[in-house]
Amino acid sequence: MSSLRHLEELCLVSPIFHIWSGQTKLEADDLKLGDGGRLPPDKVAQLGSKNICDPKLLTEFNTMKTACRRKLLSYGMKFLGSFIVPISKLDDIISELERIKIEFNNSKQTFLSCYYDALEEWITENKEFESAIRAGSLSVEEVQKRISFDYQIITVAPAPVTGSKEKLESAVGGLGEELIKEVISEANDFYYGLLKGKQTCAVKSLARLANLRNKLDGLSFLDSSFRPLVDMLTNTLSLMKKYEDKKTIPAPDVYIIHAAALIMSSRDSIEAHTNGDQTLVGQTAELCDDTALLTTLRQSPVQAVAPLSEKPAVDSLPAVDLPSQVQQLEEGIKSPVFDVNSVGDDFDDLDAFLAQQGIEVIHEPETELEDTRSSVSSFDPDETDEDVVNSMPILGGTIGDSLSDSDFGGSSISDDSFF
Repeated sequence: MSSLRHLEELCLVSPIFHIWSGQTKLEADDLKLGDGGRLPPDKVAQLGSKNICDPKLLTEFNTMKTACRRKLLSYGMKFLGSFIVPISKLDDIISELERIKIEFNNSKQTFLSCYYDALEEWITENKEFESAIRAGSLSVEEVQKRISFDYQIITVAPAPVTGSKEKLESAVGGLGEELIKEVISEANDFYYGLLKGKQTCAVKSLARLANLRNKLDGLSFLDSSFRPLVDMLTNTLSLMKKYEDKKTIPAPDVYIIHAAALIMSSRDSIEAHTNGDQTLVGQTAELCDDTALLTTLRQSPVQAVAPLSEKPAVDSLPAVDLPSQVQQLEEGIKSPVFDVNSVGDDFDDLDAFLAQQGIEVIHEPETELEDTRSSVSSFDPDETDEDVVNSMPILGGTIGDSLSDSDFGGSSISDDSFF
C-alpha cells in the first residue's frame, strides 16, 4: 500500500505564536559615552535593543508555547515545519488548542492591564536610564498587537508536478520509522530511569506509558507493529488499575511494567511481539516466577498477539463515523493540492520550503493583518530545551500545570486518568 494513503488519515497543525520580547530598538541617544558616560547594564540593553519592562513578566507566554508544542507532539510528529496529527484525534486537538488560546488570551489581558504599572516599576529599578526607557516605551495598544496566538489546520497531497508524489511518499513513509525510534527511546528512558533494579514503581509514572499508548493508538495505521503495542499497553495499564488510589506499585506486579518496557526497548523485541513470538506474559515470566501473577496475566484480555497473517486487512475494518468537521477535512485531503489558509508571519518561508518538496501551495483569501510587530517570537517546532528534550510527548493536563512536579512531557495527569 502506498504511504500516501496515510495522508487520508492525517493533517497538519501549525500553531502561530507572536510573543513580544518586552524590547524596543536601542537608539544612539540612549548611550552615554566619554567622560562620565556609562553603558547600560545587560538587563536594560543588549545588542541593539533595550528592555522597557521586566522580561520575566512575559515568560508565561513562552511557557505556553512550549506546552502547546508538547501537546501536539503527544498526538503526532514534526513534519514539514508543522505537526502532523491523526484526523481521528482532531476534535480533541482542537479542544486542547482552544483551551490554550483562552489561557493565552487571559494572560495577555492580565499583562496589558498592568503594563503601565510594570513600565513605571522598571523605570524605578533603573532610574539612571529613565529617559532611554521612556523614549522607547510603547502604548498598551501597540503592545496588544504584538502578543497573540492562533493556529491553522491544513491538509496535504502531492502537487501535479514531476517527482512531487515520490518525494512526498518518501517523507510520509518515514513517519512510521521515526515513531518506532521514538517508542524505543522512550521505553529505554522509562526502564533505565525508573525501573531497572527496582521492585516498586510510582503510580504516577504510568502516565508516560499511557501517553505513549494514546499516541500509538492514533498513529497505529503507520506501521503494523503499533497495534499490538497499543493492546499490550492497554492490558498493562488495566492490570495496574487496582493501584489507582496508591502511590506505588509493589512486586511482583511491578514486573509486568518491567516486561512491557523491555518489549518496547528494541526493534527486535518489538518485531518478536508483533509476530507473537514474545508476549507480555512470556517476558514477565523471564523476570518473575510468581505463579499467581503469571496466572492472572494469562487470564487478562490481551496476553498474546495473533500473527499478522491472522489480522484483518485494513480495508476490511469498519469505517469510522467521524464528526462533520473532521469529515470535511478528510474530503479536503483528497484534493490534489496542499491547501494553506494563512499561517501568519512565522511561516513566510513555508511556500518556498514546500515548493522544494514538489508540493503546490494555494493561499485562500484572508483578512489583511496589520503587521506592527517589531519583535516576534516565532514558534519553532525544532527548538530544543532541557524540559522538552527530557520529556516525551504526553496527553492531558493543563497549561497551568505544565511545569508541575507531576509533569510528564508538559502536562499534569491525575493518577486515575490513565487507567
